[in-house]
Amino acid sequence: MLWLAFLFLFFSVVIVAYAIAAPREDAVVDSHALRSRRGFLLWISPAMQRSEAWVHRLFGYNSAAERTLREKLKGVGGAYPLEANEILSLQLLGLATLVPALAVLLFFGVFEKVVDLSWGQAVLAVVLLAAAVVVLPILPIDSLVKARRAEITRKWSFCLDLLAIALSSGVGLQSALERVAAAIETGALAQELRRVLNEIRLGASRPQALRGFARRAGKGDVATSIEMIVQSETLGTELSSILSEQAQTARAKAMQEVEKKALQAPVKMILPMAIFIFPSILGVLVGPLFISYLQQK
Repeated sequence: MLWLAFLFLFFSVVIVAYAIAAPREDAVVDSHALRSRRGFLLWISPAMQRSEAWVHRLFGYNSAAERTLREKLKGVGGAYPLEANEILSLQLLGLATLVPALAVLLFFGVFEKVVDLSWGQAVLAVVLLAAAVVVLPILPIDSLVKARRAEITRKWSFCLDLLAIALSSGVGLQSALERVAAAIETGALAQELRRVLNEIRLGASRPQALRGFARRAGKGDVATSIEMIVQSETLGTELSSILSEQAQTARAKAMQEVEKKALQAPVKMILPMAIFIFPSILGVLVGPLFISYLQQK
């Protein structure tokens, strides 16, 4: 059994080494995700790029899983260091190397009684590793999308005010968007506005680019305002006053949300106080009495 374990480990190392060192026929794309990598991800990038061919052979080009991941990553912007095809490659690489190696090592350890585990525990460990290999590369995506949407929603009322001021000065919608993007400069909202402008310059219609921004920003005030902008542009109605009203509504909702969280704070503090603060206070008050009682006895 020992030779079988070493054989699997050898093949796992060979797969990783081949994926890293083998030349590729096509050039590596200098994407934003590749430039933002550090540490382990930067080291494993050649392996992920090489294993893309294996993914395409298994699932085909532009598979449903890749399309789903690509749609999710649109809401992250450029903050995630992996692209959709690389996430699938990383999952496949982990399943082809780490999981078999652990399975054989645990099988050998349990069979030779080197490891104090039952067969059920060994199988559970392998299953948990396989689940971790699949889940960990995609786990941060939802939280990043949520944080990005929250940042856009938080700054949206300010953006609407700037748009209303720019439109009331007599410029068109695209010029107003350019001025607002230049005024905001940094952050998720500025990135999304620049993306809308770039899509328009590349040939997309203005309603299509704006609705794409609304989809990435999620349902809420942003989507409602974008739809009103599109309808106002289609019907030719005056837009600056509508945007001012939308900005006031967005600020009122933000204030209500802050008040709601402020009211929830005392309830959320009960459990930490009961676990950490009250026992300490009780120890300070009752401790000396208990010590003096023990000394008297």
